[in-house]
Amino acid sequence: MKIQLLQRKEINDNQWNACLLKGINALVYSHTDYLDFLTDANWMGLVAGNYEAVFPLPLKKKFGFSYVVQPPFCAQLGAFGNPVLNNGERIFQQDFIARIPKYLLRKRIHLNPYFPIGKDLLEAIGKNGVKQNLVLDLSKGYQINKDGAKNIARLDEKGIYYQTNTISPAEIIHFYKNQWGNLNPSITEEWYDKLQKLCAQFKNMDNPTCEIVSAHGPNGDCLGGGIFFKTKVDRELSSTKTEAFHYIHKGFIHYVCGAANIGHPDSKGVMHGVLDYVLRKHLGQNVVFDFEGSSIESVAAFYQKFNPISEPYFFFKSGI
Repeated sequence: MKIQLLQRKEINDNQWNACLLKGINALVYSHTDYLDFLTDANWMGLVAGNYEAVFPLPLKKKFGFSYVVQPPFCAQLGAFGNPVLNNGERIFQQDFIARIPKYLLRKRIHLNPYFPIGKDLLEAIGKNGVKQNLVLDLSKGYQINKDGAKNIARLDEKGIYYQTNTISPAEIIHFYKNQWGNLNPSITEEWYDKLQKLCAQFKNMDNPTCEIVSAHGPNGDCLGGGIFFKTKVDRELSSTKTEAFHYIHKGFIHYVCGAANIGHPDSKGVMHGVLDYVLRKHLGQNVVFDFEGSSIESVAAFYQKFNPISEPYFFFKSGI
């Protein structure tokens, strides 16, 4: 099996992104532009075959040594593309991990659950390396619980309405910092600035793309909103599971950042409406909505109101 390590300048962006968007797990986090903005283009890539599967390695340097990191606003990485190569050979996430250069002494990677992971790697990761994520398969619809439905009914009675791409990502980020920033001290102003640049880049793209969804009161005041990144699988997929590791969804929606304008008296419960608006907009489509989980207990409890399913991912940790 040919897996080569490429420096950032050696990677063919068109081939890498085509691999992502034609693969089984078209998560936006592995797109070259997404990685470039988050890491200041400080990443390398492992490439299987002729860009049949890829594995990004975001890097950081300390005391003169480079190591692999998981950046903020980048929930899952690992392998992307097709786990069955053109020659019929199957490839697993651990095949890539085995090719990570030994001089990268420290490795911290969130491995997505869609690309196959072999038994040996799962055993090495252990129970402590299994992380919670919540998703909705919108092809099957969804049902919000009674408390959430009451909140949405109250918003409707107030005349709250929703818009797409009418406010700047900076406003959403401002709301997020006010509501949740103290619970995420590791996310510095530098990371928020990178997220703003990411949004600006992807709003002008078709696939992937970024949408800013906002809630407004009858007088037009912004009451809150969210930042969503969307990808579409760029290939025809069978409606049946005819091959190993086949994944039939046509796209993903990632809820990357969002919050209410907590300084406004009419903002209570408004994020129920924002998420419900996005979910209903895509209801019945062959799309996975990714809440990106949450380590904040109150946020996780809020997501549970939408009756998502648990789809754990894996934290690979190696080195000092």
